[in-house]
Amino acid sequence: MSFFYNGISLNKYCKEQGLNYNSIRRKIINMTSQKEVEDTINACIEAGPKKPKPSYKVDGLTLRKYTLLHGYVYPTMRTYVQEIRKKYPNKSDNEIALLAVKHYEENHIFKELWFYKGERLIDYCKRNNLTYQSILSYLQHMDIKDSKNIPEEAMELAIKKYYIKIRKDSFEKLKFCHEEEEFKEISNLLNIDWDSVKLVMSFNFDYLRAIYFVWYFGKEKEGFIKLDKRRIETVYHCLKKVDLLEINFLLGYYYAGIYDTKQLIYNKLFFSVRKIVTDLVKIYEIKFNSDYHEELNAEANMLIFDFINRTNSRYLGQIISYMNAYIKGCLKRKIIRDLSEQEKDSLNKMAYRNSNKEVIDTIAMKPIIDTSYFSDDMIKIIKSLDKIEQRYIILKFKELYEDEEIANLLGISLEQVLELREKTLEKLRQDENIKLLKKLQ
Repeated sequence: MSFFYNGISLNKYCKEQGLNYNSIRRKIINMTSQKEVEDTINACIEAGPKKPKPSYKVDGLTLRKYTLLHGYVYPTMRTYVQEIRKKYPNKSDNEIALLAVKHYEENHIFKELWFYKGERLIDYCKRNNLTYQSILSYLQHMDIKDSKNIPEEAMELAIKKYYIKIRKDSFEKLKFCHEEEEFKEISNLLNIDWDSVKLVMSFNFDYLRAIYFVWYFGKEKEGFIKLDKRRIETVYHCLKKVDLLEINFLLGYYYAGIYDTKQLIYNKLFFSVRKIVTDLVKIYEIKFNSDYHEELNAEANMLIFDFINRTNSRYLGQIISYMNAYIKGCLKRKIIRDLSEQEKDSLNKMAYRNSNKEVIDTIAMKPIIDTSYFSDDMIKIIKSLDKIEQRYIILKFKELYEDEEIANLLGISLEQVLELREKTLEKLRQDENIKLLKKLQ
């Protein structure tokens, strides 16, 4: 429907007068009285052109982009902008933005309480392409006594959780992708080589299954996960001995839709999960019904199938570690639920909770049960190494991280990781027990 005013179209008139045509049109679109239409238009004209929305920029970037780039909290920054705008109404948008950034830095950054190896945490995060707020959040949930000297173990764990969260979120987003560009963007976040994805798709895979295929069966080269036709042929050839494969490869077949390996995964995990559940039940005196064994089996079954649908790690060690941590988390929540239920019948709720708090805290902090892949002899050997060398051995040979991932976790370059590898293995070569060394290599 077209509207006219003073003999010309309303759209043209609004352009000439600097008025918002769409705003006026929305107000009059359902009006039937010509007089009502004219009165509304006249009222809008008298009110005059609306002031354009403020455009706050810093260093050529919008304020939102600037805050995201520097790891600042945008809602807090906007609050400062509003306060400064009221205080200095005559200043330009960009001047206000600069004042807000300065105020934010003075109150949130320059008064930084968190330091890692003598460097401000926010600067460390910027230098290593980490999101400051995420890393800080993970550290704040740890028992760190001196925030000005963050322990290496704490930072390593925070970074590990950070990348797990990115990976988890990326795979979750994959389920809702429809366009090629969306799938390509997620692949880049996961460091999956897009040419490898397209290669797999030439074998009649859709985007989702092709990405899973490369993720589980590809190899890291030059910072990306890649594969070639020969690798694809090997994946199909291994179907002949699929029951002998490790869990990470079975997950690959399952998620890529090549072969339904869910039962095989279940069979490999059941006794391990059952043992962990049994140990936790005994140690922490978790109460089950009278039919103890049947309920334990049911609990193990539920945890396994739920775990299969949640995990997305490529490496066996990480999958086992995540499985154990996941089981501990589930049982911890069960205890908390039981405490809540029992508190309802307790006359002294606070005393009851305090008496059981130690049990909950112990589950949260106790090392994961049944993840000892090193023998007693090997543990004695690696104790001769310094802390960073020990962490390298654990990450590389126990949790099966690639060198690029270890570089990210330790906060060092790939070249330094390779030097660390040579230095560590050279120390181990000098050990008397050469047989254990061969297992490492």
